[in-house]
Amino acid sequence: MKIQIVILFLAGLGLIFGSVSYFTFTCSRSLVEGGKAAEGTVTDLVHSKAYTPVVRFQTESGETIEGQSQFGSNPPQFKVQDKVRVFYKESNPKEWTIDSWWDLYFLPVMFGAFSGALFLAAAITAAVSSRGAKALNYTSYSQQRL
Repeated sequence: MKIQIVILFLAGLGLIFGSVSYFTFTCSRSLVEGGKAAEGTVTDLVHSKAYTPVVRFQTESGETIEGQSQFGSNPPQFKVQDKVRVFYKESNPKEWTIDSWWDLYFLPVMFGAFSGALFLAAAITAAVSSRGAKALNYTSYSQQRL
């Protein structure tokens, strides 16, 4: 009974991580496919544990947007004055991201990998416990015959 709870727990966590992976991927994809693209300029690098770029860009309607990216890196991925491509929502230009693998796809890949690892752990646990149960049943059957 305890092993079944462990298997369900691992599979449940795998499902949660898989759902987060799917959600973050669809958000990134909707920005790329349904959003607008603009050229931005890195105006600053905010440093705490990582260097996070501050980007300024102009929307099609002429509105200037400046904000800090969601992701940083150490060493910095960009330098001040670097030109970057950004995707933004036309309905809400303050919702934007830099066109880079790290900003668009790191979270979906990370959560997807965790999800796969948890499902694999659940499958291995189920297989090992199933094999152990068969061995126990065989042993108890052979002891009954004696």
